Amino acid sequence: MRGAQALDLAAASLVRAGCPAAFHDARLLLRDVLDEYPAAVATAALPPNAVDKLMNAVAARADRRPLAYVRGRASFRGLDMTVDDRVFVPRPETELLVESALDIPLGARVLEPCTGSGAVAVALAVERPDLDITASDVSGDALAIAQENAVRHQARVRFFCADGIAAVPGDEFDAVVCNPPYVAETDRGTGALPPELERHEPGQAFWAGTHGLDLYPRRVGQWADSVRCAAFEVGDGQDPAVERLLAGRGLAVRTRCRTAAGAVRVVVAVR
Repeated sequence: MRGAQALDLAAASLVRAGCPAAFHDARLLLRDVLDEYPAAVATAALPPNAVDKLMNAVAARADRRPLAYVRGRASFRGLDMTVDDRVFVPRPETELLVESALDIPLGARVLEPCTGSGAVAVALAVERPDLDITASDVSGDALAIAQENAVRHQARVRFFCADGIAAVPGDEFDAVVCNPPYVAETDRGTGALPPELERHEPGQAFWAGTHGLDLYPRRVGQWADSVRCAAFEVGDGQDPAVERLLAGRGLAVRTRCRTAAGAVRVVVAVR
């Protein structure tokens, strides 16, 4: 089978499965199989093992497994992050959370709870190596991936298995940067969520009660009084409720970071 035929076959399978970017996904999967995608592939005959690998990857994607899981990696702020079904796939919108934290004072002690794949902590450590970063998660499986990503990118991050600040050694942090679960349980089974999320990603990484706000009070309530700055990722329309919680801890919202569609996705508050 020639490269162009394999690509068309793969894309057609993904179209039938309802994948929203079928040709894009097929092209990336073919590139992964061949470790490259030269123009000559279109007319060249592919080795049988390459076709088999491609079709296996396509079958996994057609089952609506996240593309990042099928490929074993996701790009986040220009860094390749290892991911699999033990962790939530880092989203491009979460890059706003890292961007919002880049002006944290020099040498600040930063806590990133709910770290998951470690993408936020690792990217922040790479871009701001002066920061003293600690990251935590309740999932030991997730922390194994996070540590792998830190080693891969030579990022100086300490990791602890803990629920927020609880059980993290040291009781004082200057800043908290957090992307907690914030998807409302009322969306379960309604078709409002992509099947990649609801069927394959770890539920504890995104479900957060009836309104998607259950984790915020717990996270905010755990903070030591030393926290001077907080940056939270929020779901659509959740920013007013989160801002009220922050105000209750003496933190006033300074910045609201918006998506390309105009939704507030990150709130930054200072004391």
